[in-house]
Amino acid sequence: MGLDNRKIINLLSNKMLLIGMITAAAVLLVGWFVFSAKNVTLIVDGKPLSIVVHSSTVEEVLGETGIKVGPEDEVRPSETSKVYDNSVIVVARKQKVEIYDGTEKKETFMTMRSVPAILSALGITLGKDDEVEANLNPKAGEIPSIHITRRSVILIKETEEIAFSVKREPDDSLLPFKNKIIRKGENGLMERTIRVVVENGKEIERKVVASKTVRQPVSQLVKYSTATLSRGGSTYRPVKELTMLATAYTHTGNRTATGTWPVYGTVAVDPRMIPLGTPLYIEGYGFAVASDTGGAIKGNRVDVFLESRKSALKWGKKAVKVQILRKIN
Repeated sequence: MGLDNRKIINLLSNKMLLIGMITAAAVLLVGWFVFSAKNVTLIVDGKPLSIVVHSSTVEEVLGETGIKVGPEDEVRPSETSKVYDNSVIVVARKQKVEIYDGTEKKETFMTMRSVPAILSALGITLGKDDEVEANLNPKAGEIPSIHITRRSVILIKETEEIAFSVKREPDDSLLPFKNKIIRKGENGLMERTIRVVVENGKEIERKVVASKTVRQPVSQLVKYSTATLSRGGSTYRPVKELTMLATAYTHTGNRTATGTWPVYGTVAVDPRMIPLGTPLYIEGYGFAVASDTGGAIKGNRVDVFLESRKSALKWGKKAVKVQILRKIN
């Protein structure tokens, strides 16, 4: 009876020892599991994910998370690198990228890094005024793209003449309706600095940013006669001078617009410019009266009457000075 009790006691002791050993192993296992846990940030194709892993290397982390990596994909740090708490692992897979460089379009397959890295890998350099817009993380179904606007700003210089003015002074010694140029006018010169902006080969802006007078204009000095003209017992004085295009016509078999038959001194005008009945003195023609109109005589034009077709053809078409007269007695 005593021997059986000892056996029972031995069996119970062994069982308790086994339970203790199992418990100790479990505690060690739990401690190891807790101790080996690491917080890792995994960035796949630009999308970050915070995870807890128990792996020791980058390769093991990828296997633990089920992320497959191709031979051309990029992993940073390398797959053999150790993993620590708060490690960051980047996986960049090759993707199609569209590059719009000015007016040219290029397509390539590469891992998504930064824009400078992509452009450098493709051998694309940027000018100081170029502009870049990129979308390397597009919505589903869209293709990553980089748009480069080739922009240049240049300064150019242009010159433009400044028209001279005409200064007129009266001179009683000159014959009626005669002018005399005392000093010839000379145009001045203006220089402008223009800012030109070109985008992708097209000019989009042109703006004057500075201007200066390189040469001052010289005014023209003209003496004009103040003498009067007597005609048919009346005296006339010029009150206005016009430069007009003069043509000539001859007999048509019709009366003038004022009801008279045309004679030398009859002139057709545009009544909106010169009222009918206005006395005139026309360079190269002489004293005349605005007595007629014509379908082609519009604006700054006059049509002088000559007695023959030959004379009218010889007159041709020329610019002349036309003095508007006023009767003073």
